[in-house]
Amino acid sequence: MRFSEEIAGALGLAFQGGYTVPLAATLAQTQFIALFLDQILTAVIFVLALLGAMVMYSLVVGDVEEKTYEYGMLRALGLRSFTLVYLLGVQTLAYMLPGMLLGLAIASCLHLVIRTVLTDLSGAVVPAVMWPSAWIFGVVFGMVVPAVANLVPV
Repeated sequence: MRFSEEIAGALGLAFQGGYTVPLAATLAQTQFIALFLDQILTAVIFVLALLGAMVMYSLVVGDVEEKTYEYGMLRALGLRSFTLVYLLGVQTLAYMLPGMLLGLAIASCLHLVIRTVLTDLSGAVVPAVMWPSAWIFGVVFGMVVPAVANLVPV
């Protein structure tokens, strides 16, 4: 923007030409595509979160169904329900940590592949590591979905 203002200033007010901005007009047309893709990706993330919660819930329920007798005996021996919920939470943690670490590792590898393709096709400079917000989102997502899947039904 500053460069174009310098050129216009150098030409002076008496210049008899017009100024056009074809790049800005073209980019304005792609605004709706960006909004559409943003909505689609948000819906995909929501569906994946829902599926992840269902998987965690089914794993916990399957484990509880297998060990109903043991949990019943523990409750009969005086185990408080809070401690039983804590025990189920630890079991969910055993599912969550490997899944989260594997997911972040796969995301990092895919980022490197996509980075290489984008750099080769467009010449754009893309960082070699994922953004910190992507790491934070992955860790929070990996912790919140299993926690919700474990605590809501219990």
